[in-house]
Amino acid sequence: MNLYVLLKMVPDTVEELNASADGKSLDSEFLRFKLSEPDDHALEQALILKEKHGGKVTVVALDAPEVDDVLFTALAKGADRAVKIPINQAGLGTAASAQVLTGFFNAAGPLTPDTLLLPGSQAIDDLEGEVAPRLAAALNLPYLGVVCGIKPAASGRATVIKELPAACARSLRWRCPPCWASNPPKNRPATCPWPKSGR
Repeated sequence: MNLYVLLKMVPDTVEELNASADGKSLDSEFLRFKLSEPDDHALEQALILKEKHGGKVTVVALDAPEVDDVLFTALAKGADRAVKIPINQAGLGTAASAQVLTGFFNAAGPLTPDTLLLPGSQAIDDLEGEVAPRLAAALNLPYLGVVCGIKPAASGRATVIKELPAACARSLRWRCPPCWASNPPKNRPATCPWPKSGR
């Protein structure tokens, strides 16, 4: 199983945000960046799949501030390979980002039936989650968003659990290779509950 996780750096909204001189964008001089939370969940989902079913996890990211630390962290968590595309994500919108990622996958050769693309479901600067469906359309892959569980099956198919409104979920059979926008997996190995303090 070949698992590709697409990572995106986003501004850390815990830090103070200032508008740039043009008044249309964020001042990036003192801006800190972090991995988009849905992309972190996609990485966790890929590592769960690798642990249960074997395979290889490759993380892919466009160049951005602090992306090297995120790629090294992904390798430390269990990813097998990290790829940094040497194009700065700062000036790219969703369409341009999808086009760059399409170029990366086209250059890598045809995707095999045991390949899964796992982008996060959205980012704070892409709330509609447009990069994943644009990438899937460009690569002629089936796309399903807001996936919270994956169970690979034989013959190039998998069962996916899609999150629905009102805390509902549905299992679907899907052909591979697909592009699934991942949400938090049902079993999250890298987090632990923290007890709430008393009132």
